[in-house]
Amino acid sequence: MHIQSIQAGTNFKSKPQRISAELRRGMVDLKRKMESETVILKKGISTQIINVRGLDINEKAIFKNGKFLAKRNKNNKLIPYGEDVSMLEFGKARIIAKNSGEIIECKKPFYKSWTKFFQEALDYIQLALDKYNDTHIVKKITHKQDKLTKNGKEQLENEYKNLMNTFNKLNPWSK
Repeated sequence: MHIQSIQAGTNFKSKPQRISAELRRGMVDLKRKMESETVILKKGISTQIINVRGLDINEKAIFKNGKFLAKRNKNNKLIPYGEDVSMLEFGKARIIAKNSGEIIECKKPFYKSWTKFFQEALDYIQLALDKYNDTHIVKKITHKQDKLTKNGKEQLENEYKNLMNTFNKLNPWSK
């Protein structure tokens, strides 16, 4: 049996454990910009919170805040990634990394080098930072959440009781 020898230029580097400092800084800055746009509207009995949970960058890449991301464990339960995580998805590639730069999950095309992969990710992040307020290039994906205030819950319960009392008075067969 003939065994081929390994050529001298062959490189068996494993996947990196961290993203570059420049890419990490860009992801953190972009996430801070998104979080700074959080709006809290108080409307009498309820409070509405509007967050920017993601960005569509030039319709080619998606950047998301980690507090809106979750993965499934072995028991098929959703487990959130957490607030100090962000994700960038472009083409068939995805990077999920912590604010410290540690890579949680990474998927890249087989024939693309790590250097080109991280450079392309950095280009998308830089484009989003530079054109953040240009709605033709960066589209914001929002998440709205309504919550009742303590007084709002009590007020709704009282209104319900009053409505039921009025209904019972008007309808003699309700008893």
